[in-house]
Amino acid sequence: MRKCGLTLLELLVVVAVMVALAAIVVPLLGSSQNDASMAATRTTMLALRDAIFGTDRASGFVEDVGDYPAKAHLAGWPGGWPEKIHDLLSNEHLPAPKQTFDIHTHRGWNGPYLRSADGVYTVDTAHGFTSDYCYNSGADLAIIDAWNHPIVIQYITATVNPGDATVRLVSAGPDGVLNTLPSDASAAGDDIVVPLKRAGL
Repeated sequence: MRKCGLTLLELLVVVAVMVALAAIVVPLLGSSQNDASMAATRTTMLALRDAIFGTDRASGFVEDVGDYPAKAHLAGWPGGWPEKIHDLLSNEHLPAPKQTFDIHTHRGWNGPYLRSADGVYTVDTAHGFTSDYCYNSGADLAIIDAWNHPIVIQYITATVNPGDATVRLVSAGPDGVLNTLPSDASAAGDDIVVPLKRAGL
């Protein structure tokens, strides 16, 4: 009479096959999760771009605010751009004439340009999130990437080719460190960058 069951050798073969399959599948799962996070962050950044420029169905910050003055404390900051993500959600830091929308001139803040903030900007200089990206040393409304870090608007101080964007959106990416500095002409580290281009700049 033969007993049912696996011999020790058969059991070892089954375990070895399962370990080999796990070694193949686990990295693929991790990669697909990271790819999904990257795609979600890029989608969020494109929605921010639409809030800044507008779409076929709705005007954006740039069209409404128009000749929004350059910030005196940011040398070279081009007028007409939101200085911080907070400007897309609240008009409290805009000059008084720009805080309300004028129905006759079609100029002035007509937001919020995003449905809502999903976080608050936190100053974390060790990870590159300085007070340069906020008004109140960390109390500004923020839009968060897939890794729970704020997306920032950056004015590029590096020399760029004529016609290239001089303003961009930057996410710190998976490592959570804002590696791309305003003095960098292109993205650094694993940061995700969306250039913002507008006619006339």
